[in-house]
Amino acid sequence: GAELLVRIGVGLDQWSERLLAAAGTPPATLTFLDLPGAHPRAWVDGGGHAHAVAGAGNADAGEIDPHIWLDPTRVRDTLVPAIADALSAADPAGAELYRERARVFATRLGALDSEIHDRLQGIKARAFIAYHDTWRYFAERYELEQVASIEAYAGDEPTAAELGRLVTLARGRGITAVVMEPQLGERV
Repeated sequence: GAELLVRIGVGLDQWSERLLAAAGTPPATLTFLDLPGAHPRAWVDGGGHAHAVAGAGNADAGEIDPHIWLDPTRVRDTLVPAIADALSAADPAGAELYRERARVFATRLGALDSEIHDRLQGIKARAFIAYHDTWRYFAERYELEQVASIEAYAGDEPTAAELGRLVTLARGRGITAVVMEPQLGERV
């Protein structure tokens, strides 16, 4: 009975294809990375190698970094208005509520963007290692540099040799920051 399906794209939501095919009347679908203002970037590791997204529908789409939501301005300027428009089309009676909530959330995202800029101002060391390779949109927005990741894909633990290379890289570049994600293990 859903009237709208919101998804990220590039194969991350491939499971939803079966639901859409089974639906008598498929809902409207909004795919974030297909939006004109999304400007998705290639998913490239520090060595210049593109990564395929598991389950991606085609090779080109599989080389897109799906983590667009980590840039608050892309969310504010592209995703939020598209969601408000899609919800308004699916439920015209609630259109004004959706648009008002979108305006409020866009304001909060603008404040978040300003806060992040303020907190990073004056920090000279701009390079970091990410636990999982997800922070490139964030890094691009705030003029940071994600030089490597511990796990290219969640659950794909590095070997001892790979960890050794990361330690050598961190020492050589003077990197003192590792961006962690609470849902990923700390053992590595």
